[in-house]
Amino acid sequence: MRSTKKNKAHIQLSTPALDDIFALAQQVSRSEVTLARAAESLHKSYGIKESSGQMTLSSVARLVGGNVYKRALTIQIVDYVLTKVSEESGQGGLRIALVGLSAHIDYRNSGNVSVPGLQTVLAKFTDSIRPGHN
Repeated sequence: MRSTKKNKAHIQLSTPALDDIFALAQQVSRSEVTLARAAESLHKSYGIKESSGQMTLSSVARLVGGNVYKRALTIQIVDYVLTKVSEESGQGGLRIALVGLSAHIDYRNSGNVSVPGLQTVLAKFTDSIRPGHN
């Protein structure tokens, strides 16, 4: 896979792959492309399994829309997506996405799964929208 490099803990996605995941998830949520076609594109471009691509794109779309998502996303993806939302949609869009992240954290915690990395990301972005921060 030309877009990834293996890490002991997980696979790191390249910036172009993350950009495409973000863009394709938005296109899926606007019904501009089907989930299957978007996942096929990720597979062709980056070697991401189509089933994994579908789960990732669906979860990213739900996150950005402020909805609970039930499949895990890597910290790298969540941090990147929230950064892009902040850049492209400002604090209003970021607030909506943080509702989705918070709902996911609550969902995972309800199943007795601790997600301290996601809680750290949530705190980081929540702090960024408080008065006195950019």
